Amino acid sequence: MPASAPLIRRRAVIKAKLTRIEKYVDEFDPNKNNINELSTRLELLEVTLKDFEKAQLDIELAADDESELEIHDKEREVFETRYCTVVSEIKTFIKKNDKKGAIAGTSSQSNLNNTSDELNLKLPVYNLPVFTGSYKDWLSFSDQFRSVIHDNTKLDNCKKFYYLKSCLKNEALKAVESLSISNDNYSIAWDLLTKRYANKRLIAQEHVYAILNFPVITKASHNHLRELIDNVTSNLEALKVLQVPVHNWDAIIVPIITEKLDLYSRRDWQSQLNTSIPKYQDLLLFLEKRFQTLESLFYSNKQVLAYKFSNQNSATNSKSNNYATTTNLNNGNKLRSCNHCRQAGHYINQCTEFTNLNINQRLKAVDRLRLCKNCLRDNHATVDCKSKSRCKNCNLNHNTLIHGANDQQTSTVQQSESVSLNSYSDINTLKSGILSTAIILIMDKKGQYQECRAFLDSGSMNHFITSDMCKKLGLTRQKIEIQIGGINQATSSVNYSTQVSIKSKYNQYSQNIRCLILDRITENLPVSSVNLANITVPKNIKLADPQFYRSAPIDLLIGAELFVPLMCIGQIHLAPGQPHFQKTHLGWILGGTINLTNNKTKALCHLSHLGTELQEQVTKFLNIEDVRVIADKLSPEERQCETHFRDTAKRNSQGRFIVRLPFKNSLPDLGDSKQGAVKRFRSLENKFAKQPEFKEQYSDFNKEYIKMDHMELVNNPNLKDIMFCYLPHPAVLKSPSSTTKLRAVFDASFCTNNGKSLNDNWMCGPVIQDDLFAILTRFRIHRYVITADIAKMYRQILVNLADLVSRGLQPSELINNEFWFKGPTWLMSDFERTLSEYPDFSNINEMPEKRKNIIAAAETIITPLPVMAKISSLRKLNRVIVYCLRWVDNYRESKRQALILTGPLKISKLQKANFTIIRWVQNQTFAKELNSLKKGKPISSKSSILTLNPFLSKDNLLRVGGRLRNAKFNFSTKH
Repeated sequence: MPASAPLIRRRAVIKAKLTRIEKYVDEFDPNKNNINELSTRLELLEVTLKDFEKAQLDIELAADDESELEIHDKEREVFETRYCTVVSEIKTFIKKNDKKGAIAGTSSQSNLNNTSDELNLKLPVYNLPVFTGSYKDWLSFSDQFRSVIHDNTKLDNCKKFYYLKSCLKNEALKAVESLSISNDNYSIAWDLLTKRYANKRLIAQEHVYAILNFPVITKASHNHLRELIDNVTSNLEALKVLQVPVHNWDAIIVPIITEKLDLYSRRDWQSQLNTSIPKYQDLLLFLEKRFQTLESLFYSNKQVLAYKFSNQNSATNSKSNNYATTTNLNNGNKLRSCNHCRQAGHYINQCTEFTNLNINQRLKAVDRLRLCKNCLRDNHATVDCKSKSRCKNCNLNHNTLIHGANDQQTSTVQQSESVSLNSYSDINTLKSGILSTAIILIMDKKGQYQECRAFLDSGSMNHFITSDMCKKLGLTRQKIEIQIGGINQATSSVNYSTQVSIKSKYNQYSQNIRCLILDRITENLPVSSVNLANITVPKNIKLADPQFYRSAPIDLLIGAELFVPLMCIGQIHLAPGQPHFQKTHLGWILGGTINLTNNKTKALCHLSHLGTELQEQVTKFLNIEDVRVIADKLSPEERQCETHFRDTAKRNSQGRFIVRLPFKNSLPDLGDSKQGAVKRFRSLENKFAKQPEFKEQYSDFNKEYIKMDHMELVNNPNLKDIMFCYLPHPAVLKSPSSTTKLRAVFDASFCTNNGKSLNDNWMCGPVIQDDLFAILTRFRIHRYVITADIAKMYRQILVNLADLVSRGLQPSELINNEFWFKGPTWLMSDFERTLSEYPDFSNINEMPEKRKNIIAAAETIITPLPVMAKISSLRKLNRVIVYCLRWVDNYRESKRQALILTGPLKISKLQKANFTIIRWVQNQTFAKELNSLKKGKPISSKSSILTLNPFLSKDNLLRVGGRLRNAKFNFSTKH
């Protein structure tokens, strides 16, 4: 059984599918069958063609001889003929059905019947206008639709609404899309459209913008000039309909139109002007004459070129053909039609209606029309596109008109996928540049030399090799991250490089170079094969690339580093129109221009440089190394908990912290906890029975608690009158710990019988420990770092004994609680006895040596004047301060036996006291700002008074600046 037998069976299944579709189309009756079934089968045919192409290609590749290949070629030809026939029949059925469904057809037919007695003429089918939502098209659409549909009394509103929706597209359709088709909704829909688009201001604005936004004509062309004339004329006439006085616009419209002209047309127009203001009609007459002149010149030149090319073709066909490829010069004679607007004479990429859409709308139109996204043709899919054209913006496999659409943004390359940027243009000359190529030897991983085709490029700072050649040679790749820049500032990323050893075919010249690896370096070079008969190659020279005229892929690019060292003494130039021959270590290379018989060429430009600018690299590095401190965002509960701690926390005489428990409510919501705690303790005892060593460690831990007075035994507890909570305390064993191998965990999350725990009744404070990232980055600051485990850290904190009410003390208990009203017992004991409890230091002759405490950080705490806390009246406080200051002054004067101040207070003293009060308040509120200003430094950007431009006056008061400094007030009022 031959290897291709399964493939032939698969092809037979596909052909049978086509036969069934042919049979259905032959038996199709438009009166019985649904026309939509044909559309479905048309889509099925496209899938069938793709399946056939795939199966046929596999069969042809598996063919052994030429005779078998010819048989398969005939199979392909027969299938394609059948496919085209059935597709044409389906499209004909669909087109006929569309014509029958048009209301304009019936209207024109009725008009034809009415006038057939008088004139034997067949009127053309009238298609209803289409409105896409452009304001400038509304008046035309509204007038046509009113005359045909809206004012037609033979149609009910339901049918009118149906025709209205069929005429709307894009934004206009969205305005009424939510309304269902009914008699009542037609009036609503028409009113919605009228209110939205019958806006004379916006319509006039659209027409004005259409004139202003017309592109400048860069090259004299009758087509471009005709478009300008039509654009200006149609928009100005539309403005006249809107009763805009455009007849007075000569001084405005003439300069605008003149700026749109090409250089030579503008020069001719300016040369015939005088000192008076030119008229628009005079400019229009000038443009019409110039259009006729350019049009005549264009067609006369076209006839001359056609005659010239026909003579060349006849002369060429009479000789033997030595061309590597054959080019058809009459490609432009094919009938062109647009898939978007269905009009002949242009393709979709030249369609004004298509190019006026935004990028995403264009992409949707391409998907709806099932066009190739690369060349915008409808006879193949994108993956099967053979066009070598790429997007001019990013050089990817899609058309430039849909560049930037959402569905196309899938590549990580910024602007181009390859380093060599290819710029395509239609060149009206019959000359083309030829680029230098060479066949060189390159060493693979086994040490053997293999041939590869290299391109010599003096415009590249780097050497490149294709990934396919790298895999073929088995070269080792190194990971890199480099940005490569090309023409028009296009960049791409290169991720790998490799070391390459190259050698000349004709001598012992060899070099080791490092190449960047790309999937593709450039187009095939030359872009199209060249007729060798047009090039005279000198005899007795060894070409670096003997087949330079054949279009072939490039495997290696040699950059500027080796370009000049490769050159040798020797250059040959035979005649104009012939390339130059340059001698190199790799052989003789070609460069320059050659004459072509095909006027369609591609212009290639190769340029690359490393995008490693110092500033960009340093900026990226600093952004990576930047450690930003983000301010904590506290929740309301965390903020309340922190406030509670600041207000209640304090230290006793022994240096231990005393805190109050942060309950959410004054009476905690707790149930019975003893039963559950006892149950957990019994479980712990069972663990002790199984692990005696664990029990011993646990006992030692608790004994240490009692020994250090961190825990005490409750003897004969009377807990009926107070609120209490039992906490289970399971043990946790942590062998790696340097301080505590075993510790007890007092489980405050243990739930009582009402489902609430002690943790549920406490406020949740903020996380005070730094995150892991902050801790790790702190290690980068110091040269030496010491880590330590703080033992028994939280045992040094006492619960405030006065915090009785917050722990659930009843009012009846508070009345009889002596501790609440009288304080601790030592306050009521004998003072002498209390002093005797302290150690006697009278016998100590010398104080023991102690290590000095080093303050790592200090904060100045400014306390308010004691008198300020006692007096609430500013007037009274001001006078008290004056008397205090007078007493200080009198005390100082008494030592010097000077006069003592008495009598009523002076205004200057009252003002001085007022400044004293203000200074104390400012020191409390704006301490940081005052400190910065005193040191001559700018205040912090986080300061709340930064926008007031604060400054420090001579009397050391913080005052505000700003625009009031120019006001005609005294200094104190302004600041």
